[in-house]
Amino acid sequence: VNTAYQYNVIAKNGNDVWAATSTSSTAKYTLAAQVGAPTVSAASTTSLTMALGVNGNPAATTYAIYNFTSGSYLNSAGAATGTPVWQTTSTWANATSTGLSANTAYQYNVIARNSDNTQAATSTSSTAKYTLAAQADAPPPAPRSGRPPPPGPTPPPPVSRSTPLTSTM
Repeated sequence: VNTAYQYNVIAKNGNDVWAATSTSSTAKYTLAAQVGAPTVSAASTTSLTMALGVNGNPAATTYAIYNFTSGSYLNSAGAATGTPVWQTTSTWANATSTGLSANTAYQYNVIARNSDNTQAATSTSSTAKYTLAAQADAPPPAPRSGRPPPPGPTPPPPVSRSTPLTSTM
């Protein structure tokens, strides 16, 4: 997984004479392993924090986080951007997606990339996780002690009947 390999070539002619060995090839890396869905661990009204699973990839593997809900990637500060930002898991540790709407469900994917900058398959989407709902406006403060409350609307006067109600059936 994301491991470098090089090779040399040596040839033998029809007279069983070995030719000179070629120079080493440029290192090529195997693909990074597809990672699992990120796990959202904390929420606020405008952000979600998540952990990435590396699935056996070495520390040099880089990752991009995609906000499936908004159709954008996360930059290093957690804000939305149109292009992938590739960072190692040590940099993405507890990645936080910011600038989100309150009480909205979000899903994320992660893409791994090897040291040749070749992308592996995209992870499955995370379970939808909601940001917290915004708090309702606070009620007006209670009247201060020693002061009467402000006057409210005057109730209507009571209705009086001088004649009892009767029913005819």
